[in-house]
Amino acid sequence: LKWLDLGDNTFSGENGEKISKLFQEGFGSNLEYLNLRDCCLGVTSSSSLLKSLGSKLKYLDMSGNELTPENCGELRKAILRNQGLETLKIDENDEFGTQGIYGISKALLASKLKEFSAQGCEIKDKGGLKVLEALEGCKIVLEGNMFSGA
Repeated sequence: LKWLDLGDNTFSGENGEKISKLFQEGFGSNLEYLNLRDCCLGVTSSSSLLKSLGSKLKYLDMSGNELTPENCGELRKAILRNQGLETLKIDENDEFGTQGIYGISKALLASKLKEFSAQGCEIKDKGGLKVLEALEGCKIVLEGNMFSGA
């Protein structure tokens, strides 16, 4: 299996844990494309799933799954493990914020991303600058954040 799109399905609570367990058992270890946009995985399931992702991903969309500074370490490890990752979308994780960006910034810098989107993640000025510094030459979408314009 190389392509999996489960976007806009609800896997909260017990269902999120079941999805995470599948990945822990090696399901999808050859995935190149994974869309989990708006699956409501929650903090615990998102962390478990990110921890168990393989290393062949080129596209990952974890938008709307309660990514927070608490589980940004697992996202950082997933980025580093997937050196061929070209597209990363983490939109609408409104608790991720600047602290989450700081948590993944070194992984972003080491990545080969061509597209990064973090719309509506409540990122402030310093976090936005950190993204720009880390991903020079990359398509970056940061619409709907908390930049002051000052």
